[in-house]
Amino acid sequence: MEISIHAARAAAQLGRTVNLALGDVALTPAGYRMLAYLATGETAAKVLAAKLAISRPTVTATLDWLEPHGYVTRSPSVADRRRVDIAITPAGHAVLAEADRRIIERLRDVLGEVDASEVGSIVRGLEVLGDALNEYRVRNLPPESRPHGTLDS
Repeated sequence: MEISIHAARAAAQLGRTVNLALGDVALTPAGYRMLAYLATGETAAKVLAAKLAISRPTVTATLDWLEPHGYVTRSPSVADRRRVDIAITPAGHAVLAEADRRIIERLRDVLGEVDASEVGSIVRGLEVLGDALNEYRVRNLPPESRPHGTLDS
């Protein structure tokens, strides 16, 4: 598989474009990813660290920022006294939706520079790349952290 420097640099520019959109709503990439994951259901910090491929201190620091803004709640688990469950709040859903809207808006602006006949292929390519990135992340998790039903779990 041949990947050009141009493609690698375009990926970096895409990351910067997303970061700028997140800055419009005062979210970090880690905060955005965390809210997006929490939108699928509550979980524990240890699970967040594994699923998002970030360190426990990064999880704590991100939660320490998200919670006072009202985007997440932390509460003792009823199933396990040692565990703290983390859930997204209605305000968290709202800022996530706004962040999604801003990212889509920026992507539309960028794709306005592309021949209209190529836009569908680029969007589909981003979707495929997103799936590949998720699979790569799961493949590189320790086996005990992998979602049930994937790879070796």
